[in-house]
Amino acid sequence: LTAVIVPLGGSIAGITEKDGVLENEALCLKLRKHGGHFTIIDRMTGALIGAQDIESLGPPFWPNEFEALPMTIEARADALVASVASLQHPGLLFEKTIRLLSGTLIQVTYRLYNSSQETLNLQAQVVPAGMTTRRRIALPYKSGYLIEDIISGEFPQEDDLPRKGDCWQETWSAVEGDGNVLGVIWHPGSVAEAPVFSNIACPFLQFPEVKPGQVAEIAPLYFYAGSGNIDSVRRQYTLLIEGRIAKDHELQPRRAVEYGFDQPVLLNGNQAARKLHVSSMRTMKSMTGTLQVTMPEGWHCQPDTLAFENVLAANPA
Repeated sequence: LTAVIVPLGGSIAGITEKDGVLENEALCLKLRKHGGHFTIIDRMTGALIGAQDIESLGPPFWPNEFEALPMTIEARADALVASVASLQHPGLLFEKTIRLLSGTLIQVTYRLYNSSQETLNLQAQVVPAGMTTRRRIALPYKSGYLIEDIISGEFPQEDDLPRKGDCWQETWSAVEGDGNVLGVIWHPGSVAEAPVFSNIACPFLQFPEVKPGQVAEIAPLYFYAGSGNIDSVRRQYTLLIEGRIAKDHELQPRRAVEYGFDQPVLLNGNQAARKLHVSSMRTMKSMTGTLQVTMPEGWHCQPDTLAFENVLAANPA
């Protein structure tokens, strides 16, 4: 029997037959040796908070060669260091280092070691997923701070929301449910794209050009995982990336589809002219239908319906 004493706030790493394991007082992280599957587990409850298949290098990103390959995993004092050699790019070694920075904050750094004879321009596709029930997603786009319920098979859908790296007013995303939250935070300029494939943004990390004999590294990626909500992730983002304390209500949430009058209805006399509108943040799945206005007793709206067709982010009604 081996006992290890870890200071409060510290972490410990180890290797089992199948996994690399990193733990602190709040979380247990497991990285599978074969295929590199990564899981985030609440140590107190055993609940699965988040998971991620191994990163894919590309483009193209599919098929992901690393899913079928064994990883070499080292346990260091406060980190797991994992590496895998590429077969598609002979001479290229992909390395990731995972650290627990605090109770709920995880840092992941990435390196490419190029001992081949070719210059490489590559991205690493990161596809995390979190929560299983009663979930909401947060996406702070420049076009609006989207907070929306997740509906399986309906929302979100792949390629139905902005994906370019410069579409974000703040570089984070989160999914909350059942009192837990999983957030992903990245540095501005480090991500080429961040589409939503499952229930959270999936960053495509852009490595600098790596010439033969060189090593390339990018700014760290962070996961916030554990007890909390969407606001917990945003507060961590402002501290890490902006170096300040977040203020309440800095961002005004909006829905994926919004409708109503263009201005508040204020009467000057006995009538007011207002326009009805329907807008969407979705880029692929359009909406067609009729919006009907129901007024309080004694009030009338003419016309009281708005027929709309093929409403998308670029085509409001």
